[in-house]
Amino acid sequence: NYKYAPSPDQWERSTIVSGILKVLYDATMVVSGSLYPTSNLYFHEMWKIKLVLDKEHSNNDTEVASMVQKMKDKFDKYWLKSYKYLCIPVIFDPRFKFNFVEFRLGQAFGENAKERIDKVKKRMNMLFKEYSDKLKDSNANPLRQAEHVMAISENDPMADWVQHISEQ
Repeated sequence: NYKYAPSPDQWERSTIVSGILKVLYDATMVVSGSLYPTSNLYFHEMWKIKLVLDKEHSNNDTEVASMVQKMKDKFDKYWLKSYKYLCIPVIFDPRFKFNFVEFRLGQAFGENAKERIDKVKKRMNMLFKEYSDKLKDSNANPLRQAEHVMAISENDPMADWVQHISEQ
């Protein structure tokens, strides 16, 4: 019952918008997944969004460019607040590690990359120190460790190994 078909420009615009929405949908599905751990994928999904927004914000179609610019402004605000946290699981992922984060942040921030990379390093050092302090606290009381090993030894066939490791 439509009187007018979309013009070729409107079809092209809808194809571009559909592509952007597909990237956003896919990222939403990964980030909101609850059946498996996904934190190591967050950075990669946000990177895909960043790439499509960076590409399309300079689109020749001014309507698309205007719409994407608004999306990009919101995304960039989020990105600046979250990239430090998104990088941490990537660093722990043996497929990528810190070199990958340096590479991507170099692409994302250009001349300001070193400052951003240093912020990620600082965040990692803070996490490591916190973990290290907790580990020291748990090692400070050998009696508690022995109780823990004893509790394990009754049911765990690996208890002798745990005992051996804890004595070293």
